[in-house]
Amino acid sequence: DNLRALGKTILLTTHYMDEAQNLADRVAVIARGEIIAEGTPDTIGADRRDVSIVRFVFNGDASVLPVDAVAGSNGAMEVKTREPVETLYALTSWAKQSGVSLDGLTVARPTLEDIYLELVGEEENGGDQ
Repeated sequence: DNLRALGKTILLTTHYMDEAQNLADRVAVIARGEIIAEGTPDTIGADRRDVSIVRFVFNGDASVLPVDAVAGSNGAMEVKTREPVETLYALTSWAKQSGVSLDGLTVARPTLEDIYLELVGEEENGGDQ
């Protein structure tokens, strides 16, 4: 804050989005040498922040889940939803009836890291994601 009051600017380059979110007043996301998003950490990807991300571990076949989940490594599953309560209800009801554990179950809003990965992925795929 003292440097800001003096009119000083610090340019920080980082691949650690949590660092950028905590330290920066403004952020620019660069992909392929072009700025693809710019703003405050809270406004970058604001249109994506109304989505919740439900994560859990499930070592079975993802097709039996009552929701559309993207499978990662080691049984990690991820569900992006605009209806987190309904999604959690569907998942937990199904798990209880099926006698299945949903280890590591968490619900969170997308972090700047999540949004960065999505933005860069869209840029690499020509904006088709």
